[in-house]
Amino acid sequence: MKMKLFKKGDIIVAAAVLVLCAALFLALYVFNSNTGNYVEIEQNGVVIHKMPLDINAVYNVESGGEVTNTVEVKNGSVSVTYANCPDQICVNHRPVNLSGESIICLPNRVVVSVVEADGRESEIDGVAQ
Repeated sequence: MKMKLFKKGDIIVAAAVLVLCAALFLALYVFNSNTGNYVEIEQNGVVIHKMPLDINAVYNVESGGEVTNTVEVKNGSVSVTYANCPDQICVNHRPVNLSGESIICLPNRVVVSVVEADGRESEIDGVAQ
């Protein structure tokens, strides 16, 4: 007796999950064109600097008298261009410019977030992101 690997119900459930994932992707990335206006840089949970996204600038985050991270705003996006941490995940992260997006350097406890003009993040909550 030959046994089927997938039943008709399994294929329907898999297709429904794929459609749901595609809808969430469209809602979060395609329709969320809210580019933020400012960049907030936090260190140890405290906002240490805020700068606009429309002016090219560089800011060095320091800890213990040495530069731990360099944050660069260029062409309306923000990126981390230098970090003294071993994994370099924040440096290899793509530049961000949408409200609510962040680049995080865990070893140095630095969070670079894009926010709207009034300091609020987008309506999308942390669970949906």
